[in-house]
Amino acid sequence: DNYIHLSKIDNKEKNLNQAIKSFEEAQKVLDESKYPIEYSKLNIKIGIAYQEYSRIKNTYNNLNNALKAYEKAKQVFKNTSDSEKVAEAENYI
Repeated sequence: DNYIHLSKIDNKEKNLNQAIKSFEEAQKVLDESKYPIEYSKLNIKIGIAYQEYSRIKNTYNNLNNALKAYEKAKQVFKNTSDSEKVAEAENYI
């Protein structure tokens, strides 16, 4: 989250890249089955970072990556039967 915030005031590309790397590394160690809500929130953060990055570079690819992350979050939220969180993920799509 902090890299996304930092990207708004300094070196946008570098900080968004760092945000994406950090979130994707966290995703590798976070067990989706044990922590579905946290896993979904992480996917939303990944989506936000890719969406922001799409404004400065590789628009098509980064928007597609953002959509994939939002869809993944939505699917995991659906599996938890948390309709509020499903709606939250849908707002990003």
